[in-house]
Parts: sequence; structure tokens; C-alpha cells
Amino acid sequence: TQAARDALLKTLEEPPPHAILVLATTEAHKVPATIISRCQRYDFRLATTDTLSEHLLAVAKDEGMALTPEAARFIARLGEGSFRDSLSLLEQVRTADKSEYTLEVVESLLGYIPREQMDVCLAAILSGDAAKAHESVDSALAQGADLRAFCGQLLDLSRECLNGLVLGDSTALSSRLHAAAQAVGIKGLVAWIERLAESISQMKLCPIPRLPLDVAIAKTAANEHQQTARSSVPQSVPKSVDTAPSRKTVMPVSSVVAEVPAVSAESVTEITPIAPPVCETVSVPVAVAIPEAISSEDWQKVLEIIKGETPSLLTSLMSARVQGIDNGLLIIAMRYKMHADKINQVKNRDTIERALQQVFEVPLKVTAQVVKDMPEEEEEMVDLSSVFDFEEAV
Repeated sequence: TQAARDALLKTLEEPPPHAILVLATTEAHKVPATIISRCQRYDFRLATTDTLSEHLLAVAKDEGMALTPEAARFIARLGEGSFRDSLSLLEQVRTADKSEYTLEVVESLLGYIPREQMDVCLAAILSGDAAKAHESVDSALAQGADLRAFCGQLLDLSRECLNGLVLGDSTALSSRLHAAAQAVGIKGLVAWIERLAESISQMKLCPIPRLPLDVAIAKTAANEHQQTARSSVPQSVPKSVDTAPSRKTVMPVSSVVAEVPAVSAESVTEITPIAPPVCETVSVPVAVAIPEAISSEDWQKVLEIIKGETPSLLTSLMSARVQGIDNGLLIIAMRYKMHADKINQVKNRDTIERALQQVFEVPLKVTAQVVKDMPEEEEEMVDLSSVFDFEEAV
């Protein structure tokens, strides 16, 4: 916290003469600059496998342990760059009190499967021999190996194979494993490593922890069998084509003269010409142009027809005014919405459209719109109420 940093800063500024303060952190970027400026900084990084191996051999010699270089390197790899973890593993191995600590002894004491057995298992997986691979896994688990530790060891060995192919240095691999890795290639190794890593992550959630590993082995074996099947299919050899010009045999053609029998005049039948069919004339109706405007006389005819069919519709047309025709659509302006809604009803609109077609002989559509502040009289509009006897309509 900020308060703790302020208190520590006061101590760093005036340290007691008998004390040396050592601060350790894995997140140096979070330490305030005021504290870093008052300290001497040392960055500790992970040690390499070679450095750890040499240190383990030196410690084992001082302790009187006969530790082989292969065993020391194996422990150093398990330590993953940490001196403390590597020394803890070495101390765990020393409790067995063996005369010599070889690689096989160290692997057995730490619960790891011997390298030779792991080579056989991985070579069987990469070669597509699922039966032998499952037999190796069963044998390892029967020896008391932990499943996740076994998969981790298998993953580390697969990584060695991949690095050997990429870097071109396979001296650390056995001849059997080196041949299997070269057979599948880098692409096949990467696919297997991805499946194995995914199976390790799925073991915690799977009710059968071994099932993800079995699936990964089966997929790798199936892919290997498919590759083998493709490579065993013989390539079709194209047939040789004779490019020599073909010799055409020309057969002699004999001229044949056919005798045409003479035709007598009696055998000739007189042919009467057939008269061509008479086409009926079809009358095509001439299109009538849609009127651009409607006169008062024409509207009077329309309204007389409406009056005969639906007299009640005239009450809505009392305040109506014709605005014009737009592409065959007759627009009627209404002062009130209730009258416009009545005209726009399907039944009333059909009545008006039928009357329009009887008068103008062309189909016209009708719509009513509400126009606010509609003037009482306008020159461009036709007052429909002037053509009716509203007293009679009412």
C-alpha cells in the first residue's frame, strides 16, 4: 500500500547502523522510483540447465554422492532454472542412500518412467502403433507412475524430438525415436504435441482422466495410417502417345450409275393447291389516356352515379374538394378526418372508383387526405357541394 511504502521510505532514508535491508520482488516495475533510488539493484535470472547441472555435481561431490552427469542433468531440467528446487530434488534423492545415483535410479526415486521405456512409448505413438502405445502406458501406470507426471514426461520428450528436427541436432535421441520423428516430420510432431498438451489440460475435468490421452493417441495413429495409405497408392503412369503421323488408307471409290425409271403421264396425279387459312381479325382496344383534370360536368356525372348507389356517401363529400390526379390516383381534400376515413373505407372507395370508370372509361384510384385550414373557395379546386341538392341528400 502507499502508506506502507511511505513508512519503508523513512526507514531506507535513515537505516539503523547494525542492519542491512534486503528487498526481493518479482514485480520490480511496481516498486516506486523513490525506493529504487535508495537501493542497490541486483537482477536474478533463471539459471541454465548446464549451470544447474555443474552446481549439482559440485554439491554432490562435497556431500560424497556418486552422482552421474546424466542424473545431474535430469535433476537440473526438473528444477526449471531454480537453484532451490534443484537442490531440494537432490536432497530427496539422497535419502535413498544408494551407492551410485545413475539416471535410472534417480528416475525411479523421483517417480519418473525410465527414458528407454518413454522412448519406446513415444516411438510407437509417432509410428501409428496404437496397440503398442497403449501397452506402454499401461505398463507405466502399473509401475505406480502418476498420469499427469507421465504425460508431462512424454510432452518433454516430444519437445526434445521437435527441437532435434528444427535445430538439426538429434544426438540426445535414441535411434528408434529419431527414426520415428523423422518419419512424421515437423508438422506431424507439432500436431501430436498440440493434442498431448490439450489432453493434459482436459484431465482435470474429465471423469476418466486417462481418456483425453487415449483420444490423442488414437487421433495420431489415425493420421499416420492415412498418410501411409496415401503414400502406398501407386501413381498412374500416363500412356505413351505415338506422335508419328498416322497413315490414312484411301479406298478407291467406284462410280455407280443408278437407273431412274421413266414416269408415264398417266401415273402423274394432279395436285390441287390448298388455299391459305383465313385469319380472323381481332380487334385490339385502344388505350384511353388518363385525364389530367376533371371538370365540374364530369364530376356531376360521377356523383349522380354515387348518389344512386350509396346516398349516405354524399354526406362525406359535402366538404370535399378535388386536388388533382397524380399517375391515375385521384386525390380528394377533406376538411375533417372522419369524412376522409369514411371515403378511404374499402367499400366506399370501390363505389367511387366504379363511378369514375363508368364516366372516364379508364380505371382510376381514389384517396382522401385531410387538409387543415382548407379554404372555402379556390380557383384550382372544384367545389363538389355545388353540384348536389344537399337537402334532398340529407
